[in-house]
Formats: sequence, structure tokens, C-alpha cells
Amino acid sequence: MSKIRFNHLLVEIGKGNNKAFESFYNETVNGVYALLYPYFKNSYDTEDALQEVYMLVKQKAHLYKKDTDARAWLFQVAKNHALNMIRSKSRENARLEELGKTIIPPKDTKWDSTLFLVMQHTLTEEEYQIVVKHVLFFYKHKDIASELGLPLGTVLSK
Repeated sequence: MSKIRFNHLLVEIGKGNNKAFESFYNETVNGVYALLYPYFKNSYDTEDALQEVYMLVKQKAHLYKKDTDARAWLFQVAKNHALNMIRSKSRENARLEELGKTIIPPKDTKWDSTLFLVMQHTLTEEEYQIVVKHVLFFYKHKDIASELGLPLGTVLSK
């Protein structure tokens, strides 16, 4: 999705345009899932976070500043929400441990495709971010380098 289209859809979502939200969701859901998965490493929590991120996008799109980087805005919303969920879950787990209970998350393979699993086990976090941004969000290598604060040659070599 082009930066211009990304920006336009987010502005339209802020105006309450449900068709724009549907298009935005369909064009970004795989990339956001790939961004969230490393935080949770299971599909249940990742899917929960994914749904909540898009609810936040719909609620907060009016706060998006037109003509800024819409992809970065979406990634930041997703990342912040993932970190908040992890913090919340950590506090919840600590309380349950105090009560002598443990939580064992169920194993699910619905979203845990072979590709995601291979990427998780073979790529570093930095390499994973580069692949996701380039392949799923069509970032240019120079944009990835700028966003991650890496030299262009490093991004190209990954």
C-alpha cells in the first residue's frame, strides 16, 4: 500500500468512513499480525492484540496528523498496545502466582504458520523487523534503515 493511500485511508477512518476502515484492515492485517507475534509468541494473545489494535485505530484515527507517516503511526499503536498487554498480563500472572496458581497458555496452530515459526527461530529481532516491513508493508530499504537507525548497507545485507 502506498504512503499516500495509507495516509488517505487513515484520515477517512478518522472521519468515520467504515469502507476506508475495511480497506485499511484488509491491506494491513497480515503485517500487523507479523509485527505483534514476536511479543506474544502464541496466536491466542496475538489475535486478541490484533483485534484490540484495530479497535484503537478506529477510535483514535481522528488523532492522526495528516501527511505524517501513517505506517509508523499504526506500528506505534500496535507496539504500545502489545507492551501494555504484556505489562498487564505480567501483573495478572504475579497475582495468580501469589494465589498458588499458574497459567499455561493453550497451544494453537491456527495462525502459527510454518513461515512465522521459521522466521521466529532463525532470524534475529532486527532481521525479523526488516523482513516484515519490507515484505508485508512494502517499505523501501532506505525507509527501514532510517526508522531502525541502521546504515542502509546493513539493512540491504539482511
